[in-house]
Amino acid sequence: MGYRRVISCWFRAAAATIFAACIPAVAAVPARAVPLILASQPVRQASSHVLFVGNQLNNTVAVLDAASGKPLRVISGGGLDGPVGMVVVGVDLYVCNAFNNTISIFNELIGKPIGSISGVGLNYPNGLASANGRFYIANAGNSTITILDAATGKLIGRIAGGGLDQPHGLKFDGGKLFAANHADSTVSIFDAGTGQSLGVISNGGLTGPLGLALGNGELFVGNQATNTISVFDEATGKPLGVLSGNQIADPNGMTEGGGVVYVADHTTNKLSLFSVATGKPLGTLFAKTLDGPVVPLYY
Repeated sequence: MGYRRVISCWFRAAAATIFAACIPAVAAVPARAVPLILASQPVRQASSHVLFVGNQLNNTVAVLDAASGKPLRVISGGGLDGPVGMVVVGVDLYVCNAFNNTISIFNELIGKPIGSISGVGLNYPNGLASANGRFYIANAGNSTITILDAATGKLIGRIAGGGLDQPHGLKFDGGKLFAANHADSTVSIFDAGTGQSLGVISNGGLTGPLGLALGNGELFVGNQATNTISVFDEATGKPLGVLSGNQIADPNGMTEGGGVVYVADHTTNKLSLFSVATGKPLGTLFAKTLDGPVVPLYY
């Protein structure tokens, strides 16, 4: 289905502040005491692309071949509890746990647990982004974004204000940090380096947004309330259209890769696929290892 043009979008500037970290005791990432030896059946070959998908109903991360959708492995254990936002740094997979306010760490090639981050004030963490040696974690519980040192897991500071209202999905691009605000149906934009608010996107068909994806100079926002995807010009925030189709049902997290936007349909245990270039539906991806999928990650 082609884009349906929408009329207007506006930005409202809002103050945002970063609070200096003052928590002395932080559970840092443990030392790698266990050698990282590849299993006989690795999660992926180093040259291939995969989809990591957080399953909230059984507290696992499904690993699928991005090209075929074939299940490769299921990651479990390691403190997973409501797995949502994920990033890969080096060969480490970091997974936010919404229900126990921690981040689990796995070797992404073999799915072996190698540590966790806790004690940094996470509050129902959902979105997770990484840039410039930092982690940015969206806290839906208290409408803030926590900033951590990616190497040590220690708290650097927090972003508050700037229109944050139950933030879920996070995306980083070109020095900007985008946050989907589920409660008031907006997207907040920040300078990732300073935490300063750069404005708020509203209208454009936003209704209970959760997931974000970026591609081809456009921002894709999944609307849980209407089972649609709003599309904006990334640079200006101007609305470009609204996508539907693929029988989207309860869209949660999103990811992009290989010219495709992947949308996790939570209640139907599938991923809906759309073309980044045209917005047209590309079909759906079902896998027996999906169980309440909430956030996918293309890697």
